[in-house]
Amino acid sequence: MLLPDQIKTYKTYNYSPLKLGNYIAGITLYQFTDDSPVMLNPGGYFELIFQLEGSFVQSVVLQDSWQIRPDFFVGGLHSRSFMVKPDKAGAKLLSIQFRPNCARFFIPDRLNLFKNKIEDLESVFKTRFLSRFHEGFSQLKMLEVIRKIESFLISVYREKPMSPIDIAVGDIYQKHGFVNIDQLAQKSYLSPSHLRKRFNEEVGMSPKEYSKIVRINYISGILSQSTAVHLTELTYQLGYFDQAHFINDFKSVTGVSPGRFNQ
Repeated sequence: MLLPDQIKTYKTYNYSPLKLGNYIAGITLYQFTDDSPVMLNPGGYFELIFQLEGSFVQSVVLQDSWQIRPDFFVGGLHSRSFMVKPDKAGAKLLSIQFRPNCARFFIPDRLNLFKNKIEDLESVFKTRFLSRFHEGFSQLKMLEVIRKIESFLISVYREKPMSPIDIAVGDIYQKHGFVNIDQLAQKSYLSPSHLRKRFNEEVGMSPKEYSKIVRINYISGILSQSTAVHLTELTYQLGYFDQAHFINDFKSVTGVSPGRFNQ
């Protein structure tokens, strides 16, 4: 999720999934207008990233170290906001965003192993299929690129049974992340410990952490829509015990207080 003061740093072009709409939430092309760093909030979803032009580095907010990103990689769930910086104006990347709890149909490993990580796509899938047409990307129209990527995903798709974790994820989104983990386990017909284990493996982080990401994204949306939000009022409307708890919760993910979010 883009923080408000970064919106003009790049343009976005959105595409609908051609064949995998049940598993992919969106496909977005980002074209950077300059080489300024961009701050992103955790989105709560796995991504496949294809850096089509230019190279990028990434850093967790409030840290000075920058990590060079592979050209193609799997992005796991992030628990904190992070910075992305292109090496030049005009840099482009394509993001394939999986629906909640759908990355498990494609990624051949426990998803918690990807938490706060970016992993080279070819090492994850143990294939060099994508590198064979990497150099040809610049000559292809974007829809042709997307078709090739979707063909690749279809080739690695693995059928799986319905999971009780789907119920838990649905409840988290329905309640904007304001959930009780014991009640979540009860609705999912699992013990709390079994819920935490399966949720970690299938979604990519604990249900408590994931609920916080969904909650902070919901609150960020409220703050983005209005600069006149009264924090004390919002604190109690959202059900927080006090304003200090609200501010700490928000800052632990975004790196800034809710009062500074729109500044």
